[in-house]
Amino acid sequence: MTGLEFHAAAGDPKELHAYEADHGMRIPEASRDRRAFLAAHIGLDA
Repeated sequence: MTGLEFHAAAGDPKELHAYEADHGMRIPEASRDRRAFLAAHIGLDA
């Protein structure tokens, strides 16, 4: 499945973020969003 197919199959609420990056996603925007997601959903410090 592609990322868009996973997004379409997921229940609500959901968000889709796209980044200009290679597969490793080692860019500041993606890192910031990962930390915020983990803080919001499993209580890790952002």
